[in-house]
Amino acid sequence: SMSLDTSVPLNYYAAFKNIQEMIPK
Repeated sequence: SMSLDTSVPLNYYAAFKNIQEMIPK
Protein backbone atom coordinates (compact mmCIF):
# COMPACT_ATOMS: atom_id res chain seq x y z
CA SER A 1 0.00 0.00 0.00
CA MET A 2 2.79 2.42 0.89
CA SER A 3 4.69 1.56 -2.28
CA LEU A 4 1.64 2.35 -4.40
CA ASP A 5 0.99 5.53 -2.42
CA THR A 6 4.44 6.82 -3.32
CA SER A 7 4.36 5.48 -6.87
CA VAL A 8 1.11 7.13 -7.93
CA PRO A 9 1.91 10.71 -6.82
CA LEU A 10 5.34 10.40 -8.45
CA ASN A 11 3.72 9.45 -11.73
CA TYR A 12 1.31 12.37 -11.50
CA TYR A 13 4.14 14.74 -10.64
CA ALA A 14 6.12 13.60 -13.70
CA ALA A 15 3.09 14.08 -15.94
CA PHE A 16 2.41 17.52 -14.46
CA LYS A 17 6.01 18.55 -15.01
CA ASN A 18 5.82 17.36 -18.61
CA ILE A 19 2.63 19.35 -19.22
CA GLN A 20 4.09 22.48 -17.63
CA GLU A 21 7.14 22.20 -19.89
CA MET A 22 4.95 21.75 -22.95
CA ILE A 23 2.65 24.65 -22.11
CA PRO A 24 4.43 28.01 -21.64
CA LYS A 25 3.02 30.31 -18.98
